[in-house]
Amino acid sequence: MAKAKRVALGVVAVIVAIVVIVILSGWELGWYSPAQNGNPTTSTGTPIQHVVVILMENQEVPTIYQQPSEFSYLSSAYGNDTEFYPVCHGSMPDYMSMISGQAFACGNETDPITTHSNLPDIIQSHGDTWGGYFESMPTPCDRTDSGLYLIQHNPFLNFQDIEANVSRCNSHILNSEIFNESVAAGSLPTVSWYVPNDVDDCDISSLVFCSEWLSAFLGPILSSTNPSVQGLVAHTAFVVAFDEGTTDLGYSVGGLINTWCQNQTGSPLSTCGGHSYLTVVSPYSKGTQDTLPTTDYSVASTIEWLFDLGTVGSYDGTANFPSMNSLFTFSAN
Repeated sequence: MAKAKRVALGVVAVIVAIVVIVILSGWELGWYSPAQNGNPTTSTGTPIQHVVVILMENQEVPTIYQQPSEFSYLSSAYGNDTEFYPVCHGSMPDYMSMISGQAFACGNETDPITTHSNLPDIIQSHGDTWGGYFESMPTPCDRTDSGLYLIQHNPFLNFQDIEANVSRCNSHILNSEIFNESVAAGSLPTVSWYVPNDVDDCDISSLVFCSEWLSAFLGPILSSTNPSVQGLVAHTAFVVAFDEGTTDLGYSVGGLINTWCQNQTGSPLSTCGGHSYLTVVSPYSKGTQDTLPTTDYSVASTIEWLFDLGTVGSYDGTANFPSMNSLFTFSAN
C-alpha cells in the first residue's frame, strides 16, 4: 500500500512539473502575449471593458456626408462627435497626440522619438492591457515601410519606452490578423488601436472604397451570432476617427496657442487639423452626441475616463480637453 502511494505521488509530481514547463515555455514563446489578454483587472465603474480605436485618413466632414456611407450610417445610429478637429496636419503628430495627450511638431511625418509618457504606460501600470494592430505589417513591431504598411501611421514607434523595449514592442505591436483571431475568440485587450493599411484607411483610396472596407470589417463583428463575439461587443466601444481633415479649420481653447496653427492660419488656434469625423459605436452610444469642440487629446481623455486611469499628465484629462462622456448613456463612478 505504501509503495502504491509513493508511485501515485510520483506520478502527480511528474504531471505538475510538465504543466509548469509548458506554462513557462508558453510565456517564453509568446503564446500568452499580454496584448491578447481580454479581461482588464481594474474595476472601471462603467460597463465598457474594451475600447478599439480605428484610425482612418484625411477626410473633411462635408465630404464624408456628401453621400450615404458606412460613416454616415454609424454617426446617425451611434455616438456622433459633431465638432471633432484634429490637432494639426501630418498623420504622425495627430496619432502621437491621441495616444499621449502631448503636443508634437506639426507639418511633417517624421517627429523624433520622444521619452514622453503615453497611454500604454498608464494602462499597464493599472494592470490593464493594450495592443496596436496594423494591417499589412510583415513582422511584429516592424520599423520599416513595407508595401501598404507605413511607419508614419505607427505612433508607438516614436515612444522610446515602447520602441526600444524589444520584448514589449514585439508582444504589443502586431499584425491585424492577431486582432481578428482575438475577436473571434471573444477576447481583446482593454484598449486596442487598429490601423488599416494605406488603401483601406482612405489615404490613397476613395471614400467609397474605405466606407466599404469599414462596413466589411466592423459590420460582421457587430452583427455576429457567435456568443463569444456577442459577449465582447456588449462591452466594447469602437471609436472610428479620421486623423485629419483637408482644411486648416480648428478652434482655440483656454488660451492655448499652437504656434504652427497660428503660422498656418494667422489666428491663435489650439487646433487646426480640419473639421473631421469621430463616432463611438457601442451599446451605450446609440443616438448620442457631443457638440463641443474636441480633438485628439479628448480621445485620450475619454479612454482615461472610461477606465479610471488618471492622466498621462499633458493636455489629456484637463478642463480644456475633457472626456467625451456625452457619447455614452451612463456615468462613470
